[in-house]
Amino acid sequence: RRDLQDPQRRSELIRRAGDAWSNVIRFDQLQGCLTDSPAKELEKLSSLYLETPAPTDKRELTGRLRILSHMKDELEKAGVLPLMLRDISMAEYTRPGDPQKLDFGYSTGGGLKFLQAVSLTQRVEAGMILAARFPQIAASMREKKGVKAWLTAVVDDGLPRRDDVNFALDMMQECGIVVARTAEMPRVAEAIRSELRAQP
Repeated sequence: RRDLQDPQRRSELIRRAGDAWSNVIRFDQLQGCLTDSPAKELEKLSSLYLETPAPTDKRELTGRLRILSHMKDELEKAGVLPLMLRDISMAEYTRPGDPQKLDFGYSTGGGLKFLQAVSLTQRVEAGMILAARFPQIAASMREKKGVKAWLTAVVDDGLPRRDDVNFALDMMQECGIVVARTAEMPRVAEAIRSELRAQP
């Protein structure tokens, strides 16, 4: 405290503290401040130097996350989101350790219907892997649980016209996967609502 009261000692103390803690705290030269209200001035300095401003803009979702968010919104609008299974692990139907999960699912007439967000805009591997895996998953479900499985892959709107994209789309459809664009989700969600309401 005495060092802080003496101007020369205070200057030396600040220099030594700056050397010792330079990677943690930055010490600047002291500056005078004239104010009628010290409390208000402290509040202003605190908000200027100590408070982290809240982010003003939300990061725009892209790719699979954008599709998934849209799917969730439309299922919620249709009133069926609380009735849906979510993040369904396929290990129960295939074998332990299977990392595959499907986004949404629901029971219907002795079977299970699934929805999966698949973005093909940047890379098509997710669609190709799903196409390669789904027949095996469906067969395992039929064998182990005695239920039939259906899958709808919800893909990006406005997909680029590339050979690899077309190949992935064709591959999914050839493997029994229904393909729907993100813009078709209102229709898909409404069809699910009608289907669930028709069940006893």
